[in-house]
Amino acid sequence: MLFNIRSPSFIKCRGVCSLQHILNLKKIINQTRVCFKKGNTIMKRFYNDYLYDTDNSKLIAENCAPCSSFDDRYYREALYQTPEGEFFLVGRGGAMSKYSQLFNGCSTGGSALNPLSIGEAEDWYREQLDQVYTGYDIT
Repeated sequence: MLFNIRSPSFIKCRGVCSLQHILNLKKIINQTRVCFKKGNTIMKRFYNDYLYDTDNSKLIAENCAPCSSFDDRYYREALYQTPEGEFFLVGRGGAMSKYSQLFNGCSTGGSALNPLSIGEAEDWYREQLDQVYTGYDIT
């Protein structure tokens, strides 16, 4: 089951929202949905002799930074589960994000694939929900 924490069902505006605000919000939401869509972003990496493959794994949840994708702090992440039940987190980000990498002494954008235990996957998932509840005042 795909769970997008930026979906409209999780967003509650404070007070009255203008139509333009809602349309802009929906545009942003639709952009975040394709962050790790199957066939769009495929990552395969060996880690401890195990192949983690986003194309053959189940997308559990995804999250994008609340800033513009043109911002160097922007990042996006997706939690996957392999057919064998292993969890892993795939992320990409800009030069000032948590996925930044040094190249010739300069910070550049980067990507990572990190295997997670069940507990770590649950913690990541809860953290994303906490951010949505805090940011959008969901009751």
